[in-house]
Amino acid sequence: MKKYLYKNKKEFIMYLITVPIMAIMSILFCKALQPVLDIVLTGKNEDFARYSLLAVVFSILDMSATALCKRSKERYRAAFLKDVKEDIFAGIFNKDIVTFGAKGSSYYMNILNRDVYQMCESYFDALCGIYRVAACFLITFITLVFISPYIALLNIAVGLLSVIIPGKFERRLNDAQNNASEKAENYIREIKDSFGGFSTIKLFNIQSRIKEKVNVANIAQENSTYKSNMLNYYVGWISMMCTSLSYVLTIVIGTWLVLKGNMTAGTVLMISQLIGGILSPFEELPMYMAEYKSVGDLREKIESTLESDNTDVNKSYITGDGTGIELSKVSFSYDGEVNQIEDISVGFKPGKKYVIVGESGSGKSTLAKLIMGFYNNEGEIRLDGVQLNDYPKKQLYSTVNYMQQDVFLFADSLYNNITLYNDYDDSRIEDVIDKSGLRELVDSLPERLSSKISENGNNLSGGEKQRIGIARALLSGAKYLVLDEVTASLDAIMENQIENTILDIDNVGSVIITHRLNPNLLNRCDEIIVLKDGKIAEMGSFKELMDSKGYFYGFYIVNHE
Repeated sequence: MKKYLYKNKKEFIMYLITVPIMAIMSILFCKALQPVLDIVLTGKNEDFARYSLLAVVFSILDMSATALCKRSKERYRAAFLKDVKEDIFAGIFNKDIVTFGAKGSSYYMNILNRDVYQMCESYFDALCGIYRVAACFLITFITLVFISPYIALLNIAVGLLSVIIPGKFERRLNDAQNNASEKAENYIREIKDSFGGFSTIKLFNIQSRIKEKVNVANIAQENSTYKSNMLNYYVGWISMMCTSLSYVLTIVIGTWLVLKGNMTAGTVLMISQLIGGILSPFEELPMYMAEYKSVGDLREKIESTLESDNTDVNKSYITGDGTGIELSKVSFSYDGEVNQIEDISVGFKPGKKYVIVGESGSGKSTLAKLIMGFYNNEGEIRLDGVQLNDYPKKQLYSTVNYMQQDVFLFADSLYNNITLYNDYDDSRIEDVIDKSGLRELVDSLPERLSSKISENGNNLSGGEKQRIGIARALLSGAKYLVLDEVTASLDAIMENQIENTILDIDNVGSVIITHRLNPNLLNRCDEIIVLKDGKIAEMGSFKELMDSKGYFYGFYIVNHE
């Protein structure tokens, strides 16, 4: 976090300068009040108008300096937050797909929507506050020592009490902060699930149960925030008690010195105004220090998000031998105990069409994700003769494109959803539209490619979404398509259309994972890979597998009865 404090040098230096200016102007204003009161008490009113005017002028200057300091601090704060949020967002997108998925979007949304602001309050604002009260204290203390060293030392002695006592709350403040963050994240997760499953909730009439779940999370969040806020308040309350004591003692001793003739009433007024600069550190510093220390775990959480995945930095573009995707003795386990995929050796040649079938839980989707390099596995996976892990992720994902059942669409134009904000020649885009089967959709829209797509494509059919996904893959120049149950939610007619579109694409290899045994697809593909319990049970063409009357034959017959 420290680098963000100094990144915006102009705002940083401006704040450093305006704080002492504010402190000095405050002292000059207090000094200007002294002769006004002394003139009234002594009855010497010859200079009353002049000193009154000076007091007004210095009052305006004092308030102007305060406003300038506030402005410089807020500009500094805005620049700090802008840079941190920008790098957090970039850091999130530097995570690999598996790491992001392990935390979930609600985790990162909570960081950007709550944690970053909480961290700013407890880190940036605390550091700025520490500097402000320290600078004001030093300037005011030096001034007060020249006026009355006894009162200055007395206030420091009383103020020390407000430093010692709140220090005992440090661990509790930190725990309260972490608990509030956790409860806020859980509330966002419940809200996200509720909105994501809106149609399911309505169709199964479970609104009351969902409302109850969300309400429990809401109550937990607000209670934890309340406890954290109150604990911070009590720490500050102790400091305020010490401040009140200091003010009382200052007035009592000052009055006694006036009665003895060692001080004027105007000087007592000036000192009472200056006391704030002496007491502020004892009132605010413990609170700022407690907040600064309490945010330690939150800072680590945010800084871990800021960390970039640098594994691709030193990787150069790879030119393979064009042999295709090869898996050799590949095994994988999610929990480190039972293998989901075991000892699989298989190859996928360029331009060929493959189908992976098997019962639910046989490892089809896991195998697809291994081909994409989402997980670390035993054995070897090579793309065009080169280890998959040696490829820069950008090159790998543009060479091997992965599609799932749900194609995410942005609330933007059809053109931007196809191109994903990249620049392509119009002729290439038109060619891809034809190859992906999007021509009918484009021609039917009043604004064609400029037509707006609603949030996540709610104004499109499932088949149209899948065609947009295919168009994206073709535009990226993918040599292979890995399609994981992309037709699972489509009807039989649309399923045939999408599968035919994929099979008709020349010079692009396809690995199609499906639980539906569509004869059209099975007959047209070059090879069928049959999985059973994470292992390859059989491989071959549709005719070869049916003629052998092995595992696939029985599986196919059962699914078509």
